[in-house]
Amino acid sequence: MWAAQAASAWANETESWPSKTVRLVVPAPPGGVSDNLALLLAEQMSAQLNRPVIVENLPGGSGVIGCRAVLSAPADGHTMLVITSSILVEVPHVLKLPYAPLKDFVQVADMVRVPLVLVGNAGFPAKTYEELVRVLQANPRQYSVASYSTGTRAHYAAVAFNHLAGVDLQHVPYKGSPPAVADLLAGHVPLAFEALPNVINHIRSGKLRAYAILGPERLDLLPGVPSFTEHGLSDLTLGGWQGVWLSSLTPAPLVNRIHDAIAKAFANSRASQLLAGQGYEFSPPMTLEQQKKEFAEAYERNASIVKKYAIQAN
Repeated sequence: MWAAQAASAWANETESWPSKTVRLVVPAPPGGVSDNLALLLAEQMSAQLNRPVIVENLPGGSGVIGCRAVLSAPADGHTMLVITSSILVEVPHVLKLPYAPLKDFVQVADMVRVPLVLVGNAGFPAKTYEELVRVLQANPRQYSVASYSTGTRAHYAAVAFNHLAGVDLQHVPYKGSPPAVADLLAGHVPLAFEALPNVINHIRSGKLRAYAILGPERLDLLPGVPSFTEHGLSDLTLGGWQGVWLSSLTPAPLVNRIHDAIAKAFANSRASQLLAGQGYEFSPPMTLEQQKKEFAEAYERNASIVKKYAIQAN
């Protein structure tokens, strides 16, 4: 009897969704990759669903503030988390969090892949990757490298790069990409591991210099920039993606409906046109089960990286 009533309630809830404004919570400052994608998604979903879809920025605490806001809201599909995968598959291995990502969240969309690149201020005394390593090896502890947050793959990359290249950069974590990139452009920090969409225009203008890509191969947008794998640093192939998550308490039929709605909203030509040439790589279509598998595998893989390089919060 109870099961039948619950199934009926879930069916009604799924059928009526959305019945009010949908919130896309972004646990990062305005102007970064997550924020830009959330704004685009909100525009497309609002038009498709004929309901208001708004973006709410809740930065701070390496994503904790935004994640807790989603988990504390009713699990009715009207509050979603739009974030880089770093917040749920990387940060938890470095910082103690008030939630368990694999248990408390379910991924409903994998929108785009976001390559990471090692960039430097144009005034830094090295024009190539080889020159960069020579300068850093000759001046241990004299230079710093920024990451957009403690515990993210940018942080992982900074620590692993020190080990693998035999250098000693000082890691400087920021509260999001916008302030990190601003300080990089101003010369307050000479180097950074940063998401390509956040720096591609500055690389093109000559304000920043790209030294290497965190991936197995070169990118079409930066054909002259080598990958770390080319230099024998195969561990620096850290992948990441931008996705949408819900509370795991959300009824499965509703999760499926929201998955389909996001896929439809994000697949239109306007989204593709706006993102083309900006450093994003479109993710292949995946089922919810495939996303769940990827989520778990990335979580475990990052746990092993943290252990291997003894990565800690600083």
